[in-house]
Amino acid sequence: MTEGLAVETLLPFGSRTAGDRTRVYGFPHAGGEHSAYGRFALELAPEFDFQPVRLPRGGMLPDGRASDDPRALVPALGAALSGELRPPYVLFGHSMGAVLAAELTAWLECQALAGPELLIVSACAGGQAGWVRPTEIERDDGALTQWVLGLGGTDPALLADMEMRSLVLDGLRHDLRLLHAYRPTYRRLTTPVLALGGVRDPRVRETDLGRWQERTTAAFRLRMFPGGHFYLYEHARAIAGEISRMLTAARAAQPGEPQERR
Repeated sequence: MTEGLAVETLLPFGSRTAGDRTRVYGFPHAGGEHSAYGRFALELAPEFDFQPVRLPRGGMLPDGRASDDPRALVPALGAALSGELRPPYVLFGHSMGAVLAAELTAWLECQALAGPELLIVSACAGGQAGWVRPTEIERDDGALTQWVLGLGGTDPALLADMEMRSLVLDGLRHDLRLLHAYRPTYRRLTTPVLALGGVRDPRVRETDLGRWQERTTAAFRLRMFPGGHFYLYEHARAIAGEISRMLTAARAAQPGEPQERR
């Protein structure tokens, strides 16, 4: 039997007790680490137990396939996490993380396993196959560094250190290769979707986020916030309110009753 991913590695803070709070599993943006969600998790803590997911990067999965291949990564994540994903729970992904969260939701539905009550997709366009393509800037450290800084959300001091910059750029290139290879494996989910974005995001417009409505047969809600691509760190409390409202509506809906799409 092939050894799978270690859930203790994927969920570095998994020993915490959620209590009565709904657990939210968060997938990071391209090049981002689970630690990027630290403050965000604290601000959601009164209502939600936010568990950041640490992604395997820079090598091979236990079955020998590349960790930057989404067709291999998502099933490996699903197999490792399925025992931990006990309802009620929510999947959350920011930018690249939204791609992984959506694909994991589709994998769970396909496997007839207990899926999330809600899928939250942040700063990610919906319904576009191969929406990220290789660019020349990825080959040049200086150009890629400027691209990252232009999106915001990354401390310039971190990239000023040559060793740290190398680690950050290596992780980012790994994740960009994953996005280059990505093609959706599903047409529509049966899970409610909450799409979130920043009004000044240079990469993802409101209309791009709105296309997530085409990717689910369940309830859909779109909410925009002031800010750019990393708007979420400034609006954690408001985001918690949006999650609460949508979960309340989903739980109040009768089985088989269509939910309002807004």
